[in-house]
Amino acid sequence: MGLGPSAHSFNAQTGERWKNVSSLHKYANFLNEGKSPVEWTEELNDEQKSLEKWMLALRLSEGFPMTWLDTPLRKARAAKLIEERLTEAHPANPQLLRLTARGFALSDQIIKTLI
Repeated sequence: MGLGPSAHSFNAQTGERWKNVSSLHKYANFLNEGKSPVEWTEELNDEQKSLEKWMLALRLSEGFPMTWLDTPLRKARAAKLIEERLTEAHPANPQLLRLTARGFALSDQIIKTLI
């Protein structure tokens, strides 16, 4: 859930994504008038939902479950990312893979690699 001007939100259950107005002034006016500050909404297709799933998981410190590495290609690419120290097993849950500090800086490229 994104809060504030320019914030984006995503509802994984419905597959809907939306964006709030960018202007702080407009955002505040909408709220003061009891109106929604949403500028646009869209319903994602299956490919977009997959991308959103990866993108959101990789932006969290928890990372994603190893079970998402569901093809030999994804497993090989994930192993390479670990070797390059861009991802690592989560210290509290080795069943999760997460980005390292260096990996966060390259998250867009890593997402493209894994999807």
